[in-house]
Amino acid sequence: MIKNARPSPSASAPPPVSAASAPVGSIRFPLAWMGALVVVDGSFLLAASAIDHPGWASAVLVIAAVINVPLFLGALLLLRSKF
Repeated sequence: MIKNARPSPSASAPPPVSAASAPVGSIRFPLAWMGALVVVDGSFLLAASAIDHPGWASAVLVIAAVINVPLFLGALLLLRSKF
């Protein structure tokens, strides 16, 4: 019996996925994610323009829309590099 036997790295590693064969629902296609960013931030800004009372609510929505952009792009970059 062999004690420290390990399988060969090529046998356990999954085959690489090329960009052409990646599924459409994959994180490799960020165009849909960018569209989602536009929809979310657009809805924040549209709601901020429609709110008259209280005045602080529109300011909160504008700040949330501004902060959401780098957070969303950072999460997209993290997902693309990890998965």
